[in-house]
Amino acid sequence: MPGTMAPTAGTPQHEAKTTRIHFAWSISFLASLLIAAGILWHLHDQFWWPPDDGVYAYVADQINQGALLHRDIQSLHFGLVNFINAASLRAFGNDLVSLRYPLLIATILQAALVASLFLRANPLSAIAVAVALSLLTFIQFANPGASWYALFFACVLVFSLQRFRSDTAPSLIWIGLLIGAIFCLRQLSGAIAGIGAVSYLYWRNHPIEHGARETWTRTIVAKVVSASFLLIVAVYLVFYTGSWFLFFFGVAPMALLIVLAYSTRLNNPDALRLAGLPFIGFLLPVFPLLIYHALHGSVSNWLNDAVVAAMGMTELPFLETRLYADMLIYAGMKLTTLDPVATLNSLFWISLLLAPIILGISVLLQAATKHREIAALAWFPTFFALASGHYEIPIYLFYTSALTLAGLAWQSLSFGSRGTMAVSLFLIILTVTGTIFHAAQPLSRGISGSIKGNTVSERVPCDLSRCSLDVEPDVAMVYQELIEFIDAQSGPEDLVLAIPFNPELNYLSKRRSPVRFYNSALGLRTNEQVAEALDQISRSSTQLIIHNPTDKYNSPALNPLLRHTRDHYIHIATVGPFHVYKARQHKAQ
Repeated sequence: MPGTMAPTAGTPQHEAKTTRIHFAWSISFLASLLIAAGILWHLHDQFWWPPDDGVYAYVADQINQGALLHRDIQSLHFGLVNFINAASLRAFGNDLVSLRYPLLIATILQAALVASLFLRANPLSAIAVAVALSLLTFIQFANPGASWYALFFACVLVFSLQRFRSDTAPSLIWIGLLIGAIFCLRQLSGAIAGIGAVSYLYWRNHPIEHGARETWTRTIVAKVVSASFLLIVAVYLVFYTGSWFLFFFGVAPMALLIVLAYSTRLNNPDALRLAGLPFIGFLLPVFPLLIYHALHGSVSNWLNDAVVAAMGMTELPFLETRLYADMLIYAGMKLTTLDPVATLNSLFWISLLLAPIILGISVLLQAATKHREIAALAWFPTFFALASGHYEIPIYLFYTSALTLAGLAWQSLSFGSRGTMAVSLFLIILTVTGTIFHAAQPLSRGISGSIKGNTVSERVPCDLSRCSLDVEPDVAMVYQELIEFIDAQSGPEDLVLAIPFNPELNYLSKRRSPVRFYNSALGLRTNEQVAEALDQISRSSTQLIIHNPTDKYNSPALNPLLRHTRDHYIHIATVGPFHVYKARQHKAQ
């Protein structure tokens, strides 16, 4: 009404209005999480990648049947994800879908934790970050992979770094425990998380000051640790990633470490405490695994699998694929198309690919100012994005991009209300685009199909006793026929070897493998390992050998085993890409 005045600050009317606004935003925030949870539930069983789902399920199932991890069955991870998955099968039933339930909860929790950091500063940003960390993560490649659990603990870590600023012994040990948990899930992510977290503790606890400087001998620990971090990051970037990734993802973290190593005035006792106490925490999740393997005499196998074989995986030829630069170029070309869907999705991929360098430049500019107050939510994701360089395909980009976007949202809080609103709305648009066009979409679309936003809507029940998932019809048909064939040609106690990498066949058919490895490219790295595998196959009277000759994991080391198969087995069927061989002494009638 004309002449009506707005409530004056401090009056009961103003406080009541403020309370109503805060309540409305709180309800909106909770509603966004509930909507995200509903979308996650709707899509969580609409996708699979058979070998990945299969390996996690098969290893977990074997653990539940009494097999000893790393002694009886190989795993490239330190073991935490395998025990989580084994517990999931026990709790929710022996089915592929059961492995996804803990990640549904973890995904909503990680979104709520990180987004809650924004609630007081800007509720719209909190909503944008909540939906991004819910829907641009697990559901984009819905399987029980170690990287999704690593992202969850990374979110808890960045929340802890930002919320707990006292740096007491318990808080530092807690930080180290989270780093250790990430490492025990995925070694590369854990190493990068440790570098990001400890370097942030160094930066936060002794800002670069103007004026008198500490002598280099009194700051040598911080300088050496920072320089060591720089060397590790540089070696990783130079030898295990491409030049494009090094520039767009790696320059900012290396620059921050250079500035830290050169300028730090953190004295030696504080530097030792800020690195030493987290290291104690780091050992807490590692120690139970060490005890487990020490008691079962499998320490050497554990280290060989999780260190030697895991490093050997980086030497596989297909991991040299560097698609991020190609994706950026292809998406840029599609911007000129008249197809609005292709244009929208091109902008989506360009945004994800450029987000790390934009965040990194923002953090570097802060580091160059006198005040240089940098939030953990900006510093840590700048480093954590490096975990996406292991294999430059869209899946690995999703493992870190949502946390990077959360860092950008935090940086936007200094842009003013309009800038913050623009960034928040942009994040929401990205999330909606990712959910509609990419969530739970099959990998059969290919890279070009993903960039253009092609979607596949037809799915049917897998219709197998351990597979309560909906998958593409042709894929379901192949696996139904193949499992029926395995059941017809072998008994429940017979052994089945699936090579080079199809442990889902062992899990779905409920047949054990005669060898401890589930991926021949990783299990057959030496002549001794090849000889041992041939001996185990011969002595165990393996009934069926199933080979997929189109699989990217076929390697020269598999040739002796294939020769053995041709000499002692007969080819009885071809189902989809799979060639099925049966032992000659059990020749089919």
